Amino acid sequence: MLGRHRRVHAKVGKIIDAGLFGFAFWLTHWIRSASFFDPDQIIRPFSEYAWLLLVVMPVAPPLLEIQGFYRAGVFGSRWRALWLLIKTAAYVSLGAILVLFFRKTEGARLVFALYIPVAVGCVMTKELIVGAWAGGEAGRAMLRKRVILVGGKADSDRLENMLELRSRHDVEVMDRVDLNETSAERLADLIHAHSANAVLV
Repeated sequence: MLGRHRRVHAKVGKIIDAGLFGFAFWLTHWIRSASFFDPDQIIRPFSEYAWLLLVVMPVAPPLLEIQGFYRAGVFGSRWRALWLLIKTAAYVSLGAILVLFFRKTEGARLVFALYIPVAVGCVMTKELIVGAWAGGEAGRAMLRKRVILVGGKADSDRLENMLELRSRHDVEVMDRVDLNETSAERLADLIHAHSANAVLV
């Protein structure tokens, strides 16, 4: 069950990141089309490049995952996350340029140069917001998985020690139950009382 919760959180994070990489592409085009960069209004409208979102959005999350961006979680190193985002944005930008080249479609070069810092800024801002929220009391309480250990004292001790080593403190043991001493009905009551996410045997 804990693994399922992590997979759900990771999937939601990837969807948000895909949206942010797509939003960054639109934002970069909007910045590039401003009169400061384009006084003669040479750049084509975004509608002619919108199809590139089908390249940018599906590619970005897998690239982040391959590089280990999602394994560190919200408490990982910010500098490492920044470096991985820069590399991913550069790969995405290069990929979009190659797609335009093979399709023999003209593209504004400054858009792809600006895209890297804009995409990094969008995703990193999200990471900082999520990190600040997760570091607060409310965030920790919501992200922490509440579990009940079922088994003898020795087995429960070993399992709790393993959770402390592997869970990065995002699992809280709410209670211990020995079914030789406690009925299944009492276990069900404890699950509801503690709002437990999982029962580990």
